Amino acid sequence: MFATPFRRVFSEFTLSVFLLVAINGQAAAESAATGQSQAGEADVVYKNGFVYTADGPRSRAQAFALRDGKFLKVGSNDDMKAVTGKDTRVIDLKGKMVMPGLIDTHIHAVRGALTSLGVVFDPTASIDDIKAAVKKYIADKKLKKGDWVEGAKWGVDYKKLTAKMLDEVAPDNPVFLHDWTNHLAWVNSAALKAAKINKDTPDPAGGVVDRDSSGNPTGTLHDKALGLITAVMPPPPPEVVEERAAWIFNKLNGYGVTSIITAQLDPVRLKAYRDLEAKNQLTMRIQGSWDFNTRYVTTTLEEQARTFMTRDKRDENSQLINVDGVKIYLDGVPKDGEGGSPMIDRYATAPTFGTPGIDEATLSTWFLRFDAAGLKVMAHSTGSLSVRHFLNAVEAVRRANGTGPRHHMAHSMLVHPD
Repeated sequence: MFATPFRRVFSEFTLSVFLLVAINGQAAAESAATGQSQAGEADVVYKNGFVYTADGPRSRAQAFALRDGKFLKVGSNDDMKAVTGKDTRVIDLKGKMVMPGLIDTHIHAVRGALTSLGVVFDPTASIDDIKAAVKKYIADKKLKKGDWVEGAKWGVDYKKLTAKMLDEVAPDNPVFLHDWTNHLAWVNSAALKAAKINKDTPDPAGGVVDRDSSGNPTGTLHDKALGLITAVMPPPPPEVVEERAAWIFNKLNGYGVTSIITAQLDPVRLKAYRDLEAKNQLTMRIQGSWDFNTRYVTTTLEEQARTFMTRDKRDENSQLINVDGVKIYLDGVPKDGEGGSPMIDRYATAPTFGTPGIDEATLSTWFLRFDAAGLKVMAHSTGSLSVRHFLNAVEAVRRANGTGPRHHMAHSMLVHPD
């Protein structure tokens, strides 16, 4: 991928922001950084390529020229002669393709990068496979008694899982394992004890603690109940967050991703992004969405919004970082019964219409406030009723506020025909 000087100018490109794929990026960076060419001449010219510009009728070109990290000319090899001087570096693409950088519109990049530091297993792993992985992780990391174990991503039927299964391999370490959806967790007795989850602990609104016939927690939790555990888990150090952010952004760059819309924005992550940008090491354009009514937080909605609601709290947008987004969780994921996403029609597998993450009136009220504050709402909506509530909220907010930010649904995989 590109070295720093070339990466930094991504946000300055206007019509066509290019990612040079399968070429010598280091050469591109060196050329763009020279600044030695005369007026009207390019720093670097790329020719003999298959250039896809995504620019309507001018969507294909053969060559292009850069000066000071910006596009000077796009066209044919012959067109480049006018901007090629004695100090211009010329790179032959030899027919290779050049295309715009990819934008990932929904990714939990840093969350994934942090999770990868823990114990990782395939979603097809068996219960015994997972237990063996946890045991090995504790041994390999030489964890002390009381050190937490976090991992992902299991795909076993949660009804078959118990805390005692994990106790067999981790009696002295709290264990918190996400499933492949990140909406269910499997924990051991030490984790339940640390979070003070017992027979008398009520289910939080929008969450479920699975229990046995006597009412005791079995060891699996759904949606908002995950926040009972994460509230007592030690957070990763800021320097680790920054290191993992840089690591995952460079990894994404390797797949051609140059811009992301990401949820789970918080002060720690934002500081990591800003520090990377200040050091000229941020290789990604970021649209951040502050977490709101997330399953990982147990404070009130007012307390959560206080973190980012005003400009003085979230600070100004920068060249590569936009902080004017918020994510609302209307639901979790569809499941066979308890805790599933709310539907307009009842579940065929259980006597329920599902469980909302936020009621419609509360959603519309906060939506109104966010829209007026200039915040773009990303709504996690998987169930058909959640999709309808989101559309109703957009309609109500537009009626009340007039024009405003563009909002969008994440997932929206079950939309009612009406």
